[in-house]
Amino acid sequence: MDYEEASNLLIMCSSFDRFQTFLKIKDELNDIDYWRILEHTFTCFVLFFLLSCSTKEGKISRHVEEAYKKYQRMSVIPES
Repeated sequence: MDYEEASNLLIMCSSFDRFQTFLKIKDELNDIDYWRILEHTFTCFVLFFLLSCSTKEGKISRHVEEAYKKYQRMSVIPES
């Protein structure tokens, strides 16, 4: 399984099932794609958690905005 297939599969999962799905497909990924997908999955999980905490408070905190900007910068990973 390549990076694009794994990304598409994880996008289709709910945020609650995303990490479990990663664990199911991890053995099908090469080393580089494994780490890229793991980083993406974990970052999405953290952003979802921060966003859910912020919306309970009724506002999006500075931490969520900073984390999202960092995620956007990380998402632009040059191909090897």
